[in-house]
Amino acid sequence: MAQHYANQFVSALPPKSAMASPVLNNSETIAMLQRWAREDATDDPAAIAQAEYELAQFKAALNANRPPDEPVFPRAVIFCRILRRK
Repeated sequence: MAQHYANQFVSALPPKSAMASPVLNNSETIAMLQRWAREDATDDPAAIAQAEYELAQFKAALNANRPPDEPVFPRAVIFCRILRRK
């Protein structure tokens, strides 16, 4: 019975040629992300500082859920403390 299910699974896979070189058209996604970047762009130093502080807090929160010797963002906690002093 297990062999039957294994055969069904393998026969349902796409051919190796399709898996080796997928053709992706991400142009609409890229255009949307570029539009968002233009909409969010700012030269205001206060807004930039706030965004950097929020990003540092986000990274520090992600690190808080990791073992201390394996942080996702090693410098985030330090950067967050530096920005808080300003």
